Amino acid sequence: MAVHRETRLTVGLVLCSRVKSGVGHITQVCLAPDVRGRRLGEALLGTAYAAWQRRRFTALTLTVTEANAPAVELYRRLGFRVTHVFDAFVWEG
Repeated sequence: MAVHRETRLTVGLVLCSRVKSGVGHITQVCLAPDVRGRRLGEALLGTAYAAWQRRRFTALTLTVTEANAPAVELYRRLGFRVTHVFDAFVWEG
């Protein structure tokens, strides 16, 4: 979780789960709109990744919609690769 030093408000978080022995899954990366583009997502994912490594996980997965181009680029830059593409409904309400 990322907390703004001055306001003490939460500005970002990464939610993860263990899906089976040695395999983790990033269920969500959330950033407040005003902190996007400042590499905070990268820092949060790096911290989460380090925690998974300390626990001796051997794989880490995530899902992202293709329409979320900034997130897709971030994940590719961090070494994630596409293994499966599937249709999904995206709520844009």
